[in-house]
Amino acid sequence: MLTPKVSYIEVVHAGIGCSIQDGGRIGYLSEGIPMSGFMDFQMAGLANLLLDNNVNAAVIEWRLTPPKLKFSAPCQIVVTGIGIDIYLNSKLKEAFRVITINENDILSLRLNKIKGYGYIAIKGGIQTEKILGSRSFYSNITKHSFLKKRMKLPFVPFIENTITKQFSKINYYKKPSKVIFVDVFKGPEFELMPISLQSGLCRKLFSINTQSNRMGFLLNEFIEGHTNSIISSPVLPGTVQWTPSGKLIILMRDAQTVGGYPRILQLTENSISQLAKVPTNGFIQFVLIASVV
Repeated sequence: MLTPKVSYIEVVHAGIGCSIQDGGRIGYLSEGIPMSGFMDFQMAGLANLLLDNNVNAAVIEWRLTPPKLKFSAPCQIVVTGIGIDIYLNSKLKEAFRVITINENDILSLRLNKIKGYGYIAIKGGIQTEKILGSRSFYSNITKHSFLKKRMKLPFVPFIENTITKQFSKINYYKKPSKVIFVDVFKGPEFELMPISLQSGLCRKLFSINTQSNRMGFLLNEFIEGHTNSIISSPVLPGTVQWTPSGKLIILMRDAQTVGGYPRILQLTENSISQLAKVPTNGFIQFVLIASVV
């Protein structure tokens, strides 16, 4: 059986903060290597499932400004994201649908006012180099941290009659509500907080600072400051750190593996994806759930 030749997606415009991500670099936290991977596993996973890909196949991820792409060969793609207009050769297409691409087609994406993470998946996944079991971009691990103009992203081109799965029409993801509720567990240092602060933490609304990124989301609002410090201890995506100034940092997919701020809360895996959907003018509210023993 002949191996299909590899074709390329050419990056015509790199956008801002766009990268290749997959299910993540698992098993290297003890070596100080972050997990990386999709910021929103729900959106990325849905894009892959619609193409009958492995749910963790590599995709293009964006947040602030999506890329503009040119395809060197036929393929099929799915775009998932909230508040996105999709143009294929200037013709409007729908998100959350399989889109058939022909040779030299150009894909352009335009964001509306809502800015959240979105994804472009391709049948078979993007075939960039796999390092430590993952194709996810990360500084000092992969050659690139973000997409760059004229970069060529390899993929296996669509071969007629190889894709047989048919997809029924699905509903769009709705515009996120003004307040998104985020499920959390108590963190290891939760009890360092005064009782009055513990009880009020889940009644307060927080907004996300515009300087937030894949490493961490800084919340704008202050809670009570402190002088507590801890020995540098393991942290994970979803760990909520309490800084001495009283501001909170929620660590995200590219976060460091150890930290010295009290770990007062821990987001569930689902909540990290929910957090990635928060629009720039949206708010979050923590919902404390019981730990499972």
